[in-house]
Formats: sequence, structure tokens, C-alpha cells
Amino acid sequence: MEDLQYKPRLKMKRNILLVTLMLGTMVACKKENTTNTISTPSETAAEKAKKVLMSGNWVMESNAMAIGNGPLIPIPIEDCEKDDYLKFTSTKQIMYFGTEKCELDEPSIDSMSYSFNSKADSITFSDPENTSTFGFSNPSANQIVFNASSENFKQKIVLKRK
Repeated sequence: MEDLQYKPRLKMKRNILLVTLMLGTMVACKKENTTNTISTPSETAAEKAKKVLMSGNWVMESNAMAIGNGPLIPIPIEDCEKDDYLKFTSTKQIMYFGTEKCELDEPSIDSMSYSFNSKADSITFSDPENTSTFGFSNPSANQIVFNASSENFKQKIVLKRK
């Protein structure tokens, strides 16, 4: 019985970027940031986005969701998740690390895969149970904003540099 209570909790933590629904339509966020970006003049948007994501460790700054056209409602980050951080690897894996446990048997390290579309203005996160696509644009060296939406749902996730 205890194991059945643990699995949904672990699943939610492990899929922090996938939250609840599979999303089919994505929207790119228009965020201009001309300072503190990681790029060179000859880099394509795809190269820049990949370089920014893989350039360090990231923590969840905020996560918000809305039903339909309603307002985005913040989803609180639990105390046991506040030390969690993500590392985007060159092997297209997102590694999750965290020492504070929400459950006793929770792993300290977990992962999921990611891939970019050909323009690198959206990213798809996948694990064996879920796949979600988020749009983004102009990621800065210190912050990345992911946006996703469908007819009935929208979500905004903000990662900041650890």
C-alpha cells in the first residue's frame, strides 16, 4: 500500500517539466534580452539555444498552468523540491539531481530525454510515460522561459541558472 502512494508522488517530481498533460500545440515566448546572452554573431538560433541549455545547471524558478483562456495559476514548488536542479547533457538527456527527499525511497538522480525541432524554437521532453513540447525564444545565460498551450490548456515554466 505504501508503494502505491509513493509512485504518484515520485512520478510528479520526476516529470516536473511534463506536469500533467501531453501537449500537441506549442507557442514560442517572445522575450527580448539583449544583455548577458551566450552567443557569437555567426551562431544560429539552434546553436545558441543548445549552448545556453548545456552551459550549466538549472533550477525551477516558477511553474504556472491555466485551463482554457483562464489566468496562469502558480504551482507551488514544495520544500523538498527546492534543492532539485537540472543538467541538460550533450547526449540529449536531462539529469535531475536533488538531495532533499519528498519520499524516503526517492532516487537522488533521475533523467528524461529532450530534443529540439529543426529551428530550435521548441523543445520536446520525453520519458516512457509522457511527451510534451514547449516553445521558447532568446534564452539568456541566466533564464529560460518555456511556454506550451493547446485549446484547453497552457503552461509556463521558468528555469534560472543555479
